[in-house]
Amino acid sequence: MYKQAGEKDAGLLQQLSLRQEDMDGRVLQALQQALSAIVQAQQLLQQDVAYHRQLRTGGDGCRPADCTPFPGVEDKSGLPGVSPKTPPELQ
Repeated sequence: MYKQAGEKDAGLLQQLSLRQEDMDGRVLQALQQALSAIVQAQQLLQQDVAYHRQLRTGGDGCRPADCTPFPGVEDKSGLPGVSPKTPPELQ
């Protein structure tokens, strides 16, 4: 009788241990996913800060601040996006 009770207790202990191991695995997986999401959010925030810093220093967000609108044609007037160096004279 005591032997059967001991075997029953050992079986219950094994089941409990397996459940706990499964639960620990699920918690570990959830923590890893959360950590991954935090790292991704950190990277996105760093990109956002860099973007706004670029805007603040004179860029338009689509190109660097030191980039001319049309490379190679900055001295020609009348082209879209390029301001003439002197205002046009009225006739």
